[in-house]
Amino acid sequence: INAHISPTATGNLINTASVAPPSGTTDPNLGNNTATDTDSPVTADMSITKTDGATTYTPGGTTTYTIVATNNGPDEVLEKSVVDNLPPEIIAATWTVAYSGGASGPASGTGNINVQIDFPAGSAATFTLVATISPTATGNLINTATIPIGGFVDPGPANNSATDTDVPAGCTNSTSFGSATINPSGTVVTISTCSFAGEYSTISGAVNGQTLTFTNSVPTDIITIRSGTPAGPIIASGTSPLTFANTFTGTIYAHWNTTGCGSQSTCRTTTVQCMSCVSCTITCPADITVTNDVNQCGAIVTYPAPGTTGSCGTITSTPASGSFFPIGTTTVTVSSTSGPTCTFMVTVTDTQAPIITCPAPITVSCASEVPLPDIASVPITDNCPGAVVTHVGDGIGSQTCANRYTIQRTYRVTDAAGNFRECTQLITVNDVTPPTLTCPAPITVSCAAAVPAANIALVTGVSDNCSGAITVTHVSDVISNQTCANKFTITRTYRATDLCGNFAQCTQLITVNDVTAPVITCPAAITVSTPIGSCTAVVNFTPTATDNCGGAVTIVPVPASGAVFPLGTTTVTSTATDVCGNSSSCTFTITVLDGQLPVISSQPVNRTVCATSAAVFTVVSTNAVSYQWEQWTGLVWVAIPGATSATLVLQNTTVSMNTNTYRAKVIGLCTTVTSGAASLYVNPLPTITLSPSGSLSLLPTQSLTIAATVSPVGGSFTWFKNGLPVSGVSSGTLSNLTVDNIGTYRAVYTDPNGCVVTSADLVISGQASDNLWVYPNPNQGRFDVRFYNQLNQNLTLNIYNALGQKIYQRTFTTNLAYTKLPVDFGNRFTEGVYIVEVINALGKRVGAKSIVVRHP
Repeated sequence: INAHISPTATGNLINTASVAPPSGTTDPNLGNNTATDTDSPVTADMSITKTDGATTYTPGGTTTYTIVATNNGPDEVLEKSVVDNLPPEIIAATWTVAYSGGASGPASGTGNINVQIDFPAGSAATFTLVATISPTATGNLINTATIPIGGFVDPGPANNSATDTDVPAGCTNSTSFGSATINPSGTVVTISTCSFAGEYSTISGAVNGQTLTFTNSVPTDIITIRSGTPAGPIIASGTSPLTFANTFTGTIYAHWNTTGCGSQSTCRTTTVQCMSCVSCTITCPADITVTNDVNQCGAIVTYPAPGTTGSCGTITSTPASGSFFPIGTTTVTVSSTSGPTCTFMVTVTDTQAPIITCPAPITVSCASEVPLPDIASVPITDNCPGAVVTHVGDGIGSQTCANRYTIQRTYRVTDAAGNFRECTQLITVNDVTPPTLTCPAPITVSCAAAVPAANIALVTGVSDNCSGAITVTHVSDVISNQTCANKFTITRTYRATDLCGNFAQCTQLITVNDVTAPVITCPAAITVSTPIGSCTAVVNFTPTATDNCGGAVTIVPVPASGAVFPLGTTTVTSTATDVCGNSSSCTFTITVLDGQLPVISSQPVNRTVCATSAAVFTVVSTNAVSYQWEQWTGLVWVAIPGATSATLVLQNTTVSMNTNTYRAKVIGLCTTVTSGAASLYVNPLPTITLSPSGSLSLLPTQSLTIAATVSPVGGSFTWFKNGLPVSGVSSGTLSNLTVDNIGTYRAVYTDPNGCVVTSADLVISGQASDNLWVYPNPNQGRFDVRFYNQLNQNLTLNIYNALGQKIYQRTFTTNLAYTKLPVDFGNRFTEGVYIVEVINALGKRVGAKSIVVRHP
């Protein structure tokens, strides 16, 4: 989108584009449906200054202005106008421009300044303007240069305009009066008058009867002539020149009503000539037309002197003969000090054509590289400024293809007088550069059948220096270095050709190299058995093979199929070879088993025994003719005499036989098979000793511990009481044995090796006593009664209170030396002292004890 921005635009330029999803659809990401571009306005402080270095001017003269336009930044300003519309007092002007800081624009011009300049920040353009002032200029000379505001933001617009003001030369605020004496000889008197408005200049002399002419430098001023005094009668009045005949004698006063020399002062130069004294006539030469001097924008013109009659005084011609006259028409004014003047024209015509130099011939490869016409690249010179270069046209010839032809490019320079010259630049378009292409990378295949077909689509990097279609073709395939059906090379050539027939080729190398051996498959391992009565077997087999490229494959097995194979395993190696000599091998085994081979179904196993026990080794086999057991001596196996059965029995083992190793040779018809070796491990028997902690004869209040001492330690214990196992005890100690535990004890110890030893018996008995034990005492109605008794005695237990009354009776039958007689009457009786009595079966009192019953 090409956007034209308003010249009055201010602030940021914000432009937003948006897109809505089609009706009936949902956009999952509405956040990217709008886009906004924001541009800030160009900001630059543009300033301009202007001065001619003077405060006054001379009508008909020249003045030189220096105008400086500056971009004080911060931004660059492009195509910015600089304008100086000259006031009417300036009738001609030429100007040149010097640039600094990267500024660029036109180099020179004539007349008003109105140019476009590119101003980078910090750059400046300095104009030097030479102005010709009108000879009739009056009043102040006011000239203003500006940089118009627009297209950028100027933070300080007050310095965008500069004005230079000059007043006419000789204008001062003087109060002096001009005066002159009329010379009857007819000479010209010049009065320079500067006075305030309304004041008079005095002219004195012998004026009676003379004709006077007043010629003022500003013909629009009104001259009023009075006689006698400044307030005397008016004898003449009008604009310059004012001529009249004096009819009086004395002094006259002249008053100039001026308006062009400032608001306060009147300043004029006035010539008073006596016309009736001696007459003067001036005749100017005829108008002159000449051509310019070579390489000059004008000519030095010498013209004839003007003719005069009468008393004319000094004759002055402006411009003088022999002066340089610019191109165009210049008025030459001839004047005399006595008053008369005349004029004629000098015209200088420009007949010199500009000089133009075309750019040098160039050659490009492609039509797209032909440069556009560029008048800025065409240097010109001319005797006068203002020549303009134009592009006339391009002529195309000798075209043979899209990128081969010639162009004759013509430029013309025309000056202000219409003189012109042309030049021609030759541009040759000649594409001789072939395209580029990249062939597919080299490849290697194993078989001729795997060679891919030519395919131009695989050619990459196809490009040309010029645009246009490029044709890719397959040129050829060349075969070389063939040694077998699947070993050779192919050189494949592709070509790329552009529109002008330029072409380039590349090659792809395709190598056919079968280095893959055939795949050979051997039969699975074969196992056969010998026929009955034979120790060899004939075996047939068939290996197979395939090749990656096809073709015949030769297979050679060693040993060959159908050979006689001995007992045992034979490795057969088969080799397959293809037509290119690649080969591979495989192996398999043929195992010939003894048809009557002894087969051990149960090997001897290690035996661990305790000393003095027997060790038995057994081998179980079929097809055995005989057996022979052997013992390892540490160096060799030695046959054991007489050990020729399937079982080896070793009686009464000793510790010295520990780690002996044995095996059996099983002897068959063709083969002897040796069993695995088995070892004998003989462990010594453990020892055990029982030790009581005290006397083995106990009273009811006593306890006893029996400890077993063993070697080696770490085994397990089984305790027996009266020949029965004691449950719950697995350690080597029986603790807290009381009269409740009276009996015969022994311990059986099994050591960590599994060897077993039984201790000697240890008898715990009750110690005979006549005492009666009742405990605890005091108690809460629950207590035990013991006394030394025989087995199976019938007893009666009686309890009496403190009054002697029997309050409890119970019968018991004894089973130990100190049978425990438990009593529990709880809270049935009150607290107090009671008598416990035991009566035996004969009615005899065994004993009595008093107890104290207390309740909690």
